[in-house]
Amino acid sequence: MKGVFMKQEKLIKIIGITLIVLTIALLVTTLIINIKLKNSKQDNNLALNNIEQSNVIEGNNIATNEVINEATNEVANGNIDNNIVVNSESVEGTEATDYEPDNLIGTLQIPKINVDAEIMEGTSDEVLASYIGHFENTSIWDGNVALASHNRGNNVVHYFQDINQLVEGDEIIYTTKVGERRYQVFSTKEISSTDWSITEESTENIITLMTCITGEPDLRYCVQAREVI
Repeated sequence: MKGVFMKQEKLIKIIGITLIVLTIALLVTTLIINIKLKNSKQDNNLALNNIEQSNVIEGNNIATNEVINEATNEVANGNIDNNIVVNSESVEGTEATDYEPDNLIGTLQIPKINVDAEIMEGTSDEVLASYIGHFENTSIWDGNVALASHNRGNNVVHYFQDINQLVEGDEIIYTTKVGERRYQVFSTKEISSTDWSITEESTENIITLMTCITGEPDLRYCVQAREVI
């Protein structure tokens, strides 16, 4: 009899220990599930915040583009006052389409050597075959406007063939949708073909003309003129 009671007591202890272990396991499992749910909610909130921020940024970009497009249309339609001041830093690298359609910037007139020609954005072979080219890294209004054209060649225009005849005081007229500017020559010189200092920004409104020199592939002829105020 005593042996039976001992066995029952031992069985009860085993059952009690088992229940305790199961209870602890259940509590641990519940805790892990709650932690995962909490992390999941945080991840969802973070994702929602990212989406909201993305939408705000996208909305700002759309608004900015609308402002730019509106301003571009105003210029293209000729609704900008001719007295507008365009910062040379702000227009550096600006596409000519902001001022004229099809990359046409404007015209250049040099009365002394009978030049009256259109100016196109870029200095590629295709552009220089038919137009005076504008150096894309320079201003198209305030500051230093740098232009190039051939001085000889077959099947190409050579508007700058006689710029070596220009002297100090000669007039150059530059016209765009922004307005018209008149310049007087103050410098004529030969420079190295690798000397790009003449295209650097200027606090003065100047225009720079550049062309090749016959028989001198390493040299360029450069004329600079300052705005007449």
